[in-house]
Amino acid sequence: MKKTQYKNCFEGNEKWYVDKMKLINEKIETYDCRHMSNTKWRKLFLVILKNINIVKQCEIVEFVFDNCGIHWINDMKLTINIDIIDEYLFEDYISERLAGGHNPISYREINYIEFRKYYHKDVSRPSPPHNKYDTVNAEQDLDEIKRIISATGKFYWEETEQYLRILGYS
Repeated sequence: MKKTQYKNCFEGNEKWYVDKMKLINEKIETYDCRHMSNTKWRKLFLVILKNINIVKQCEIVEFVFDNCGIHWINDMKLTINIDIIDEYLFEDYISERLAGGHNPISYREINYIEFRKYYHKDVSRPSPPHNKYDTVNAEQDLDEIKRIISATGKFYWEETEQYLRILGYS
């Protein structure tokens, strides 16, 4: 069965889902303004995925804390097959296969997404062993990213010379 709604991802563990939604709702109440709807998040992620030649790196920052008080930060997987996007983006959540984490992410729990000007990129080694990766420094054009995303709608931006953020809440 295709899990098109976030709550369906937790069949057999409904208590965990209920507890997580309680934390999400409590956190949302601490903000004055919600800038993104589920539809707007999905539209944004579609634009990102259709422009992976420009958007080379994107982090999804959740506001639900783990037991250690650390924010979950997921480095979005931008190498997916856009032809099967319905396997990654759903009505109210993003698949863990796209988010790069261990669990799906409800759009409601995204504090912000961040595009860094300079980021680390894993590249496969040209010589054996081929299953090993090296990390190299890479750069992406933040002005171009903002241009293509802004063409699709109005977003609440936070920006410096080093990063762009699209805020879910403020």
